[in-house]
Amino acid sequence: MGLSRRSILSRGFSLVELIAVMVVLAVLSAVAASRIAVIPSSRGSMAAQLLMRDLAFARDMAVSTGRVHWIEFDLGGQRYTMLAEPTVGGGWVSRLAVVDPGTGRSFQRNLNRDELAGVTITSSTLPAGNAVGFNRLGRPVTNLGASVTSDSTIQLTGNRVVNVIVSTGAITRSGNP
Repeated sequence: MGLSRRSILSRGFSLVELIAVMVVLAVLSAVAASRIAVIPSSRGSMAAQLLMRDLAFARDMAVSTGRVHWIEFDLGGQRYTMLAEPTVGGGWVSRLAVVDPGTGRSFQRNLNRDELAGVTITSSTLPAGNAVGFNRLGRPVTNLGASVTSDSTIQLTGNRVVNVIVSTGAITRSGNP
């Protein structure tokens, strides 16, 4: 039982087929590389959106409970925590950690790790040095409960800036998208 020349040649791939596969792989590699290059930018944008949402949540909690709520920033540890005035008063000195309704744990966000790897707080102008609070009217206050006199800013990696507007407590974003 001999093998014919035709059956031997039909077992391999032609040069045209190999080139076609290489072109398809090159296109797929280019698409994947362009997507990977966007990831750090997406993380920065996601972190800015998350910070805006958390600041708005603190403001809304202050309005709904009538108690001052703060977001305290730890620039060295690259994290921020939501705190609240106790029900019986006491202000900043007696502040309590807010429980995150989604996790049941203390409300704390860690930057520069996990899904926010590569995103850090690069600078801030906060009224109390490291915190921004909201009173029962949703207006920004210092850690001593005094009215804030200028807008607060938190700048993240990639020139993403989150602003807290002093006159209204509105939370806005500027800088890169």
